[in-house]
Order: sequence, then C-alpha cells, then structure tokens
Amino acid sequence: MACHPEIPVGGRLIYFLKKWEQITDDQWVLSVIKEGYKLEFLEIPKNTGIKYTCVSAKDLDILDTEVRELVQKEAVEYVPLNEIENGFYSTFFLVPKKTGDMRPVINLKPLNKYLRKQHFKMDSLSTVLNLVKQGDWGISLDLKDAYLHVPIYKTHKKYLRFCLKNGRALQFKALPFGPTSAPRVFTKIVAVVAAHLRSRGIRLVVYLDDWFLIRKKVN
Repeated sequence: MACHPEIPVGGRLIYFLKKWEQITDDQWVLSVIKEGYKLEFLEIPKNTGIKYTCVSAKDLDILDTEVRELVQKEAVEYVPLNEIENGFYSTFFLVPKKTGDMRPVINLKPLNKYLRKQHFKMDSLSTVLNLVKQGDWGISLDLKDAYLHVPIYKTHKKYLRFCLKNGRALQFKALPFGPTSAPRVFTKIVAVVAAHLRSRGIRLVVYLDDWFLIRKKVN
C-alpha cells in the first residue's frame, strides 16, 4: 500500500492492480482489487427506506466533520437522487477515542444479520515469540485508513448507505469498519503482501492494520 498522496484513499488498491498481479495469483484477492469486495450474503436484505441518524447539534458537528473527510478521501459518495428511497440504510453512533474526543461509527449490526460469518486465522502473540531472537530489534507500523483502501463492488454500495439529519444520503464505496466480514477480508488481502515480504527474507507479524517488523541487530 504505497503512499501516493495524489490518489484518494477510498478503494485505492485498484490503482495498483498490476503490482498485485506481480506478487500473487490469488484470484479472490485480485478480483476484490479489480472489481471491489462483494458482500457475502446469507440472504439479500430488503430495502429499509431512509433511516436518519439523529444526534444532538453538538454531535452532528462531529459527524459532519467526519463525513466531509470521508468524502474528500472518496471513501463515500452521495447517493443519486433517483435512488435515495432504495437501499439498506444504517445509522451512526459515537464512541470515545483515547484522546477523549468522539469517533462516529456506522452501526452495521442490522446488516450483519444477513452476512456470512467465517472463521479465519490471524497472527498472534505466539507468532511474535516464535520469530524474535536474542539481539533482534523491531519496528511497528500502523496502517492509516486501512479498510478504506479496499473498494466495494459497485452494486453492493447500496447496502452501505446512511443519511444524516440534514438529509444528505451517502453510501460507502470503500470497505468501512463494521461489516462482520471486514477483518477477514482485510487479513486475506494483506496476507499476500506479508507472504511476498517473507519470501524476501523479511520477518514480520501482521495483525490487521498493525504490523511488526523484526531484524537482527547489525554491529
């Protein structure tokens, strides 16, 4: 996930498809990058009609600021006027950050009832313990806006809609934090990068957007 400031964050992996094709032949990963992630439904949910996120005036300012940033990152887009009444709408709720500020999170609990849940393996503390040797040093990386790099399949964006109290209807065009399948999807994608780096002798542990790289200290 190279840094290219001129390319918007939302779904940006599609711009690097050729690079991904050079490091993997995993057709599922390549299809997600090329066409977008297809939500894995147990059954197709019915349209909910517009659901407004109703919060206090103070909290609405927080939501407005966050949504503007998502629009700038091209992670969300406005719903065409002729489609506003259709789709699956969710609401937002606010959770406190470590800094004491509030973070808006889209409530996809109703949508998750329709999504397939699958178990998957992730690196863990035991992975770190097995890799680290005496004299090693390490660095940690935190991928910013990690999920938002993953595009959403065009016809599935309508299931990721929300509407603020001011009447603006938007939909995610990139993978948000909230779908029950998001951690698995992201893990499967970054596993390709991790495998490529390990094949080049780089020791690392990957846990979602937190990466830990290890190297022997050189005197």
